[in-house]
Amino acid sequence: MKLASLKEGQFVETGGYYTKGDAGQAKYLIVAAQAADGYGDHTLANGTVAVLQSGDVANVRQFGAKGDGITDDTLAVQAAIDSLATAGGTVLCPNGTYAISRTVGTNDHWGLTISNDNTSLVGESAKLIRFNSDISTYALAYPLIFIGSVDDNDVNNVTTNTSIKGFHFEGNDTRGTVDGASLSDFRTAINIRNSNGVLITENKFTKIDSHAIFCTHPVEYDYVNAVYYNSTKVYNVKITNNSFIAEPHAIAQRGRLYCIHASGVDHMIVDSNYFEWTDDAVFGLGTYSSFSQTENSLFTPSETPWSVGGDVMRGGRDWTVSNNVMLNNSEHAVYMECMQGVISGNNIYSENNTITTERAITLRGFGLSVTGNTIANYGLGIGISRLGAENTITGNSIQCSGASSTGIVIDSQNISSIIDDRAWFDVLPNKYLPIANVVISGNSISFQPFTVTGDDDVGIRISSGSADANYPDGQIKGVSITGNSFYNYYKGVLVTETQYSNCVITGNTFIAKPFTSAGFSASTVMNTYAVLAQPDNNARMLGLSFYNNSVNGCEYLYATATGTGSAASTPRGFAGNNLQYIKNIGSADVALPSSETNFNNNNGSNFLDRDYGQFSIQNALSDASGSSTTARLQCFRYVSGSSVRFQIDDTGGVRTF
Repeated sequence: MKLASLKEGQFVETGGYYTKGDAGQAKYLIVAAQAADGYGDHTLANGTVAVLQSGDVANVRQFGAKGDGITDDTLAVQAAIDSLATAGGTVLCPNGTYAISRTVGTNDHWGLTISNDNTSLVGESAKLIRFNSDISTYALAYPLIFIGSVDDNDVNNVTTNTSIKGFHFEGNDTRGTVDGASLSDFRTAINIRNSNGVLITENKFTKIDSHAIFCTHPVEYDYVNAVYYNSTKVYNVKITNNSFIAEPHAIAQRGRLYCIHASGVDHMIVDSNYFEWTDDAVFGLGTYSSFSQTENSLFTPSETPWSVGGDVMRGGRDWTVSNNVMLNNSEHAVYMECMQGVISGNNIYSENNTITTERAITLRGFGLSVTGNTIANYGLGIGISRLGAENTITGNSIQCSGASSTGIVIDSQNISSIIDDRAWFDVLPNKYLPIANVVISGNSISFQPFTVTGDDDVGIRISSGSADANYPDGQIKGVSITGNSFYNYYKGVLVTETQYSNCVITGNTFIAKPFTSAGFSASTVMNTYAVLAQPDNNARMLGLSFYNNSVNGCEYLYATATGTGSAASTPRGFAGNNLQYIKNIGSADVALPSSETNFNNNNGSNFLDRDYGQFSIQNALSDASGSSTTARLQCFRYVSGSSVRFQIDDTGGVRTF
């Protein structure tokens, strides 16, 4: 056609772009001489121009893309995208393999760019690969697709309504040299910045590099010029029905492969995707530090590099991660540091309990909810770590195994240093916020039935830091552990240090590891150590109460790690519980209760040690034989008041003096 001399006003139809039948057939309108891009529009021999009549659907084959996996198709596909700049529309990539090369700008590297509004990129099982296969360094790396304004930090310049559907993104399996918590190193399939409304659906990502999908931080790093600059926000991202399959690796990569990195995003949905062999399936940081802040507010950080360029846009509110399958995540399946997020209905599991090094789910934000997830074969299930407040963990099934296995962790260790490293906390009158108002309810936490020792198979671990002047009232405040079921545990609730207060454990069921109940006696071997445990020689249970729970089988109700040493404290309340097959109330170094309210109104049978000092009163507990009168009397003795009651039989009969 280019060799033809055609007149203005003529319509021409071709049988292909290069050859007949190559899927590039199209219709053209002949117009007077004008600028032509040489991809969709072509200058003819007589100077007239053939203008492609693509409407609102631009087929990349009509712009010269070959899709053979060998040819550099970047300019042809980009021309198809740019042809929709005015009104938007759909860019269609027929089945084939499209090689995309690197473009270098002022701040960034990228392959294809979508900077216009209302653009949909649709692949008919099309594959996108890099034309430049060497992305081993920052200078060489680039994302296959960049959504948003390249080389532009203008907060008002936002790309809206972008969708990507039906592609196979094949990476190079090249990991970064720094942890994934750092800024993007451009080893990415899709990079999103300065955008509002992005849909990524029904795609496949394989041989994933540092990231499959990366959303910019409020502060970005210019790897071309080695400087930081302020970036804008990303809003309303929906990632659904995709598969993310990284290459298997034998050891944890510790944050070198973050599949979806969503830092700085407001309103994000990750739903019904499949993840395999990533370090973190979903990872994100937020800049909010209180519920009162709005999503469009700016803050002025002081820490480098956050302080570069002045005010920074906030981001990281309203995330939903739901109904995903996450297999063999070597660090976290979900790491959420934001506000008002939900993690629900996900199936998270590992084929080998040595694959993972961190919790399946980690919360470091405000107003987060974890509900209805299934976690299997992880060493650590769910964690609230530093910065977490107003969080709920409800209705999850957690099956843990392996070294240091723990169902749920609340951890405030190093909380001051973590907050000091988060620039957005500088703006608060009191930036040292505690972990507060945590609800853990209705979860099933189970372990393997075989015998363990030490700190393996711990149902819930409450781990505060040592004394901290920034937290005179404690680092962890207000924990409710209610209606959970613990199976095959070695230690039910383990507490460390003293920097917590107001922890109430009520209405839970504790089922011990298997033991021989027939002939239950002091010689019976119990494979469950204690319902409540603490390290040696420290008064750590002072802020903890234990009410109306059911306990079936344990060596001790509460104990220290070794059972030896100087006196340790008891819980402040232990009442109304049903206690079966219990050998001892406390280990040898646990102090006697400090008041008559510490241990009372409990009931049950096969309870051997009921002579717990003078305060083992008002309990309805019988020993294994049901015939030890002395033992029964020890449980029903008053030491003050005008009368003394003794139980005289197993039917409830008493004698009052």
